[in-house]
Amino acid sequence: MRRLSKQEISTLPLFEGLPTEATYVVSDIHKAKLAIEHISEYAVLGFDTESKPCFSKGEISTGPHLIQISTLEKVFLFPAEVTEAVNLLLPILENVHIKKVGFGLKADSVLLSRKFGIDIAGTIDLANSIQRRLKLENTIGARNSVAMILRKKLSKIVQMSNWSARPLNPKQIQYASNDAYSALVTYMRFMDLRSDDIRTRILKRDSLAFDT
Repeated sequence: MRRLSKQEISTLPLFEGLPTEATYVVSDIHKAKLAIEHISEYAVLGFDTESKPCFSKGEISTGPHLIQISTLEKVFLFPAEVTEAVNLLLPILENVHIKKVGFGLKADSVLLSRKFGIDIAGTIDLANSIQRRLKLENTIGARNSVAMILRKKLSKIVQMSNWSARPLNPKQIQYASNDAYSALVTYMRFMDLRSDDIRTRILKRDSLAFDT
């Protein structure tokens, strides 16, 4: 398996995540409690954050402005300004036994710590894991990881949009959902966790999650 060129990735079918109705914007404490109830059942979660991009030299990010958590059935988007909801996420994000899988998580960790004082634990950075396992010379990002492992093209069309704007537009919601969900699906394929029995064992909290 090798890194794909931009031209090769452009020919792949588009990654299609969960349907729109399976993505939830957690806009209040009631929705947050329902989200946490679902998320807490699982030992492995897709994870990502989004921040308003910085365009000026020396500008310090005020992100993250959005936190994304995915299971195989649902994706939850936590706007950073709904602090009560973010606080409910704390026991999950800081639990070393609940695996949070994503791409390039070092920057996310720094921003979470600076903005919320969250010391995220139990993370699996798929970019690093794939690079190490396949002995790639250079670092690899989400788009190339998804292309290599899933043979799909992950759209990055709204990556540089304003993630602090509210409400999120439909394209932002789909993008944010796909980023977290694609990480979980890529992890499962990378670990060859495809049978129903294995999926159930590694995703439920009463089982042991796999490391990479």
